[in-house]
Amino acid sequence: MNIGLNARDLTPSYEAVLNGEGLTWVIYGYDKGGSDLKVVEKGTGGLEDLTEEFDESKIQYAFVRVVDPNCGLPKLVLIGWCGEGVPEYKKGFFNSHFNQVSNFLKGYHLQINARSKTDVEPDYIMKRINESGGSKYMANVNKNAPVKKDDPILPVRSVHQPEKIPNMAELRKQSSKANEPILPVRSVHQPEKIPNIAELKKQTPKVNEPVLPFPVKVFNVTELKKQTPKDDEPILPVRSVYQPEKIPDIAALQKTAPQDDIQPVNSVYEPVRPHKPKKININPREKAEREAREREERERAESEAYEREQQEMEQEREQQKIEQEAYEREQEREREAYEREQQEAYEREQQEAYEQQQIEEEKERERAMREQEEYERQELERQQREAEEETYRLQEEETIQASEESTNLWARALFEYDAAESNELTLVEGELIRDIIKLDDGWWQGTTEDGTRSGLFPANFVELIDPEEISNRNNEVGYDVDLNPDEVEQQEVPEAESEEHHQALPSARALYDYSAGEPNEISFEEGQIITDIDFISDGWWQGTEEGGTKGLFPANYVELLQ
Repeated sequence: MNIGLNARDLTPSYEAVLNGEGLTWVIYGYDKGGSDLKVVEKGTGGLEDLTEEFDESKIQYAFVRVVDPNCGLPKLVLIGWCGEGVPEYKKGFFNSHFNQVSNFLKGYHLQINARSKTDVEPDYIMKRINESGGSKYMANVNKNAPVKKDDPILPVRSVHQPEKIPNMAELRKQSSKANEPILPVRSVHQPEKIPNIAELKKQTPKVNEPVLPFPVKVFNVTELKKQTPKDDEPILPVRSVYQPEKIPDIAALQKTAPQDDIQPVNSVYEPVRPHKPKKININPREKAEREAREREERERAESEAYEREQQEMEQEREQQKIEQEAYEREQEREREAYEREQQEAYEREQQEAYEQQQIEEEKERERAMREQEEYERQELERQQREAEEETYRLQEEETIQASEESTNLWARALFEYDAAESNELTLVEGELIRDIIKLDDGWWQGTTEDGTRSGLFPANFVELIDPEEISNRNNEVGYDVDLNPDEVEQQEVPEAESEEHHQALPSARALYDYSAGEPNEISFEEGQIITDIDFISDGWWQGTEEGGTKGLFPANYVELLQ
């Protein structure tokens, strides 16, 4: 935790609560992904508003200003909140961080470590305030009475009295006087009777407690050894002045004492009177040395205590540093993991977007290709139709022109020709052909002189005849050459031959709809049957549609029926 960097942002709210300048409480928390403190929330309401701001999944610190109802004085409370939902590794840093926060937010009267909502309830906080600082003993204080100023604190004198080292020479003198031998005392008893020896043996002699000649303060010998210089004389033990009472020899007494004059035996012990203790004189040099030793001991103890305190503080700082580094490493790992997840998610989104874009572009290309193909197909069909229509139109023009040019044209067959197709005309050498239509340079169309047969034939198998020759021949026979062949009465064709010829012509089924573009064409719909088909050319045929209309149509719009 680094409070120093954010102290400028934290101090205003802290001082506002501390001095009662507008705010009654403030909550501090951590920056997202870091360990620096920041102001999370602040307010002017009561403890109820403060309680609602604590988050179960976070570590937070609150500095609160409340009024003690017993004394009417403001109290400052520092609350360290560690919610139950905080991760375990973060809970380990709570105590060290709370110590740093308490060092920064100084001046509080009560510190509360809160783990659950019950620890920050208003009733619980007020209870803790009543129990702290002796405030519960001030319930009868007059709130309206003027506040009495505290008396100045005076320095307290030490109650320590240094131990006095006894004067050993003086003690030895007194001990020697006390050890003077006790003079024997003459017996004055008169035995009355002989005591029972068995009873005397059973009885335990009573030993009186020794009486000290004067009260002597018991010293710690170990401390005296430490404080006494090595060159001083050793302290001799003090001999007791007590002399145990000897048990009288009954047998000897019986022998020496007259039998008729037995007197009671009195005690020969005379208690020793204690001597009045004398004042022990202390050598100034020894006193100075003792005080120097005590001062050194005190300074050494203070130095050791200070060193221990410094070591503990250093260990605490090291522990806090280790915890801080561990926390920062954990934060760094979490931040790296978060950034890695974000980067992976971003890359996945970019990859998905790129793949989606590729799919859309591929679909767009396919659609464009289909549209282009459809356009090219339609354009090709249109061009083919236009070409076919142009070809048909040219053929029609040629046919019309040829018809106009070949009106009343006659020809004579130079060679025999057997029809290879049903729409062809079989030629007999010398046979006359009339109504000749020059379809192209290689093939003509015509009808036999008797009108029974018509069809296509090779142009080089015939030769044209001068119309005058035909006219002269017809005059001889009785024909009018000026008459149109259509007006000449056709010779009656046998019905059987006509039906056979009709049955021999092929039929076809329409593959597509076709609308006539010229008067000599026929129109039909898909699926209609066209009969009596004549194969005029490779691109155009002639036939009769179901309505009985005969005319030309494009050959690629139909298929022949077997």
